[in-house]
Amino acid sequence: MKKQWENLVNDFKNYAFVLLALGTFFYIGVFVASSQTAEQYAMMGTSGVMLAGAMVCFKISLAYKKKLQEEAD
Repeated sequence: MKKQWENLVNDFKNYAFVLLALGTFFYIGVFVASSQTAEQYAMMGTSGVMLAGAMVCFKISLAYKKKLQEEAD
């Protein structure tokens, strides 16, 4: 069980970093030569969803990490 939780901590942390990077690229894309407002709204929405997903993945990773620490004590 301990090894599974360690794997979950690493997996969710990796998911969060990937979502954070993608969200940042979409956010930067809003300011780079995009004159159509519909595209800007879509990129801002996508960026927000990805950044929120990254926060959720970080929280899940932290929850599993706390379970590991509690089990170790």
